[in-house]
Amino acid sequence: FTNLNLILDCQRRPFDEQQTDAFKQEMHRRNGIEATVSELARGYGLRHCRYRGLKKTQLQSSMAAAACNITRWSVRNNWEMNQIAA
Repeated sequence: FTNLNLILDCQRRPFDEQQTDAFKQEMHRRNGIEATVSELARGYGLRHCRYRGLKKTQLQSSMAAAACNITRWSVRNNWEMNQIAA
């Protein structure tokens, strides 16, 4: 029974940790970051770099991030205009 209790305790410990407020708050922050990284990888092609060299790679990443921010700003601006008009 001691080995079984040890195994069950090892399985239960991460679940108990996931129920704490500190863990949930950290995961809430991480979820936003994961969504942004996914958007950049899928929508703006940052999964593969087109260029060789650190400077060109950084430029591509910066341009993709700027394009993402402009798109988000545009969508937000259109939404706000529709709210004002309604």
